[in-house]
Parts: sequence; C-alpha cells; structure tokens
Amino acid sequence: MRYYRTSSSDIVQTDVTKSSTTKHNLFDKDILCQGHILSALSDNIYKIFCHTKTSIELWETLELKYESVEKGLNQYSCEKMIEFQMVDEKSISNQIHEFENIVYDMKLKVIVLPNIMLVAFMISKLTSSWIDFAQSLKHKHEGFTFDDFLVCLSIEDKHHFSQKYLQKSDFSF
Repeated sequence: MRYYRTSSSDIVQTDVTKSSTTKHNLFDKDILCQGHILSALSDNIYKIFCHTKTSIELWETLELKYESVEKGLNQYSCEKMIEFQMVDEKSISNQIHEFENIVYDMKLKVIVLPNIMLVAFMISKLTSSWIDFAQSLKHKHEGFTFDDFLVCLSIEDKHHFSQKYLQKSDFSF
C-alpha cells in the first residue's frame, strides 16, 4: 500500500500491487508485440534490430529505414519516366506499352500525374519524324485525355506505316 496527500487534510491510500500488475501487463504486451515484429523479419534484418528496447522503438526504427527505401523507389519511377525516350527503330506500339507500364508503376506507388501532363510529356518524347503530328496535337482542346492521345497515336502509327509501305512500293517499279 502507498499513501499520498491530495490536500492538507486528505490522505489517500492506493494499492501498489494493482499499479505494478498493470505495469507488468504492459511490459508483457510490449515484449509480445516486439517478438511478433521481430519474428516477421529475416535473419539478417533481425540481427540488426533485435537490440531495440521496446516495440515502439523497433517499429519507429523500421519505419525510418524502410520509408526512405520506398521514397528511393518512387524517385526511381519518376526518373524512368523522365529518361524515357522514343526512337524510330522500335515500333510505336511497343514504346507506348513501355510508357504505360511506367505510368502504371507510378500509379501503384500513388504518384498520379494529370492527363494534360502525361499527354504533353508524351508529345515531347515523340521523334523528329513525328513532328507534324506532335504540332497538331499541341492545338487540341483541354479535354484531351491520355487514352484519347494513345488512340490518336495508334491511328497515326498505322498511317505512318502505310506511308512507308507506299514509299517502298513506289521505288520498286
């Protein structure tokens, strides 16, 4: 039992065993929680983090370490988009698919760009052989979505392919 004074005349009696039991329960729960977290880690990572004193310290340390890794992956996705370059040697459909995969990867990481930015970005990545098409797209209205752009690009790709085929057939005579 523990006694303490709340005012000059009142003396309050508290049960020390209850408060110490509560502390032991919290300590046991903390150890249990820490054990669950540590058991989910691989051996190499376990060796690094097993020396933490509480589950909260362990969790905050893990968050700090792996949050920075996630940010690095987000930067990598953005760099992939920036470094993406279209070339005449590859088919347009394959390059579009590659770009769509980059955009999808970014969406999975909750990096969402507006349609107008995606369209403008793709227009800027078109090769010099597509300059006329790129100029015509720059004057489209604001409601032009990325999907609309991909449809137009696909149609224009077929047109380019037919023009190349016609030019080759003209030279064969």
